[in-house]
Amino acid sequence: MRNISLTATLRGARRRQGLSQAALAASSGAGRVTIARLEAGAAQDFRLGTLSRLCAALGKFWYTRSYWLEGSKWMQSALSKPAQYTNMVEKAARVRTLYLDANLAYQVDDLERLKTSAELSLALAREGTNQRDSAIAKFYVASGMYKRQDYEPACLFMEQCLGEFRELNDPYWEAISYRILSYILRYHRN
Repeated sequence: MRNISLTATLRGARRRQGLSQAALAASSGAGRVTIARLEAGAAQDFRLGTLSRLCAALGKFWYTRSYWLEGSKWMQSALSKPAQYTNMVEKAARVRTLYLDANLAYQVDDLERLKTSAELSLALAREGTNQRDSAIAKFYVASGMYKRQDYEPACLFMEQCLGEFRELNDPYWEAISYRILSYILRYHRN
């Protein structure tokens, strides 16, 4: 069945991001022909791996441009499909889709979805993806605790994240962790 909403969203998100079909294909790991077929509505169904990789590739765009609801639609579509990990690339894409969904849920104050997606992302990341994905998933678990005003465990988790990002020499995530940790400490002490 043709999903007009998602095909139009894919095309619009790709164009608003200034990406060609080839560039989106390269960043998502999907083929350019697959992107073209999805945009044209010719694909009968979105495969889980393809949809997860597209969500991971477009997630930062949805966040930075404040297209949170558009991104949430895609995330929910990807996450509603049963997970079948045929390789580590698909597993890593699922982890990223889950923590990007947690990020979008954070932005719209959907605390239950934030908690669920972040915890699922962390559990899956611990099963065997890279250390960076695991640290990012843990960051969103801590962020969810902070949003729910559960400051003490949030502080402990965020301190762990900070240490992991230092170890990974990842200044972006280190800075973001510092920022959230400062919020936690400010509210925790009050």
